[in-house]
Amino acid sequence: MKFIILLLLVFSSCSQNNSTEITLLHINDTHSKHIPTIVTDKKTGVVSTNGGSAALATLIKELKAKNPQNTLAIHGGDAVTGSAFSLIYKGMESTDILNMTSIDLAVLGNHEFDFGLKQAYNIITNRNFPTITANAYEQDTSNAIVPPTFTTNINGKSIGFIGILTSAEVYSLKGKAGQFFVTDELTSLSNLLASDTSIQTNDLLILVSHMGFKKDQVIAAAFSNVFDVIIGGHSHTYLEQPVKINNTLIVQLNNNIKELGKLDLTINSKNDISSYKYEAIPIKNITPDPKVVAYIESKQGLVDEQMGGVLASISETLEDKDIRLQSTTLGNLITDMALEGFKDRGADMLLLNSGGIRSSLDAGDITLGKVYEIHPFDNVAVYFETTGAVLKQILSHSANNVRSTGGFLQISKGLVVTVEADKTISSVSLNGVEIDDNKTYKIITADWVFNGGDGYTMILANAKNAQNTGFDVRDILIQQLENRKTIDANILDTTKRWNIKE
Repeated sequence: MKFIILLLLVFSSCSQNNSTEITLLHINDTHSKHIPTIVTDKKTGVVSTNGGSAALATLIKELKAKNPQNTLAIHGGDAVTGSAFSLIYKGMESTDILNMTSIDLAVLGNHEFDFGLKQAYNIITNRNFPTITANAYEQDTSNAIVPPTFTTNINGKSIGFIGILTSAEVYSLKGKAGQFFVTDELTSLSNLLASDTSIQTNDLLILVSHMGFKKDQVIAAAFSNVFDVIIGGHSHTYLEQPVKINNTLIVQLNNNIKELGKLDLTINSKNDISSYKYEAIPIKNITPDPKVVAYIESKQGLVDEQMGGVLASISETLEDKDIRLQSTTLGNLITDMALEGFKDRGADMLLLNSGGIRSSLDAGDITLGKVYEIHPFDNVAVYFETTGAVLKQILSHSANNVRSTGGFLQISKGLVVTVEADKTISSVSLNGVEIDDNKTYKIITADWVFNGGDGYTMILANAKNAQNTGFDVRDILIQQLENRKTIDANILDTTKRWNIKE
């Protein structure tokens, strides 16, 4: 009898400790950065190969092979736009490469629409994995562009996924105006959870988000304990470890294929996450997948043919690291060149959203393709006039509401902004003279910002004498590079035009 009782206790203990191991691999904002970069450490001289689609494919396949039944690979949106490949092939090459990379699920990113809705459908429908989003609709029919949810089963556990896309974009400027619309994230999620009660019956519920880390935190707080995990994108926020709000784990990575996230979950018998382990794996010195390499090489010829012309050269690499947080030498160079290109307008300054700068400027020859990679968007420059008071509102929005996102502004020479630790702006000067609230200033910016992108609604509402210059910002940069021929990085302005006190 004692033996039977002991045996029952053992079985009872085992059943209570039953657990399932699930691994979620994730990456976001890959932006067609198919070619790896070669980096030499200035101190050690060690040469490393970083990033690239072929290395990513190898890493995902190796990790999935270790535990194929329990591992899913998820893309957090924005697979396209950011390299000459995407411009030439309109995002289709990214679809082919992701198909070779063993991705299992993706959410729509805002840049999936950069070539219009018809091409977005081509990109999505040619994927051999599902793409989900709960708040993107056709304008004419109000039909959902993709399904809102996806459900799968891993080792006996049902896992529900919901996709969500940022609504903080001026989507009418992408492709042809009015082809589609995106609804508010919180409202859309509330409506979906109320109408589709089955999605919450899954053992795990995961939100695949392309709306940025700030909004991810809002969602996690607003939907307390609804989502077990939020896999993020859009803001390119590198989280070394998951951020936990209530019982929701939030993860997100840098853009441009710098790391792959690996989230190992232990799910107990009550379908709670009893433990987790996280690693952001650098995509560095990884043997590239030969099939992906061969595919990229097959596409390279047309890219070289159309984008290979050399415009100028530069003596040193200018990095795009932290460009969404502060002034950078690359941002200084780009804004100064663009302002110089519009000198006939007599503008006092040029403001350019950091999200329009998508790559570092590597030492050596600067090709046409490289310029398209750095500034891939067809943003027309707009001239306008406004008061110093409104200018301060613009700069305050940059420092407070959109810092760390693509909306943070890189500013041209002579403009210096001081931001206190409480995020208030204590000083704005132009060429050493404090900005006068009542004086009118002449400004150039991209039409994206002028029309209210990234929340800059105060510009259009208060602009005077606004003029579309008819010139794309990128075209002006190309012109300036051709004029300069050689750029000596040693004499560039490295000034921190934003003096931000943390």
